Amino acid sequence: MHDGRFREAVLLCWSAIDAVFNHKDDSLVNLALEGEWRAAREFFTGVDFGLRNKMSAVMHLVANRSLFREPDDLWTTLSTSYDKRNAIVHRGRTLQRMNLLWRLNLLGESLGE
Repeated sequence: MHDGRFREAVLLCWSAIDAVFNHKDDSLVNLALEGEWRAAREFFTGVDFGLRNKMSAVMHLVANRSLFREPDDLWTTLSTSYDKRNAIVHRGRTLQRMNLLWRLNLLGESLGE
């Protein structure tokens, strides 16, 4: 039961992030490419373009700022969180397994592996 609720919470959080970010990203792309070929605008706002591509390259092109270039290693933290979300939601990993893998990874890093 606990894993099921955690899985739901992870999905809900990332769904909110996806929705809010994509809404704002679409607005920025449409503003920056106003009057351009519709298929080009749709390419940059489509689901096949990928959220991380939008958070880095598209933001850099339309707003001269990207989450990849933000300080304090934001991109790594965001990517780690997104990878955990994918493992839980798409590959059926559990909270316990993800915590174990995360801790083993941290241990390996501290040992210089």
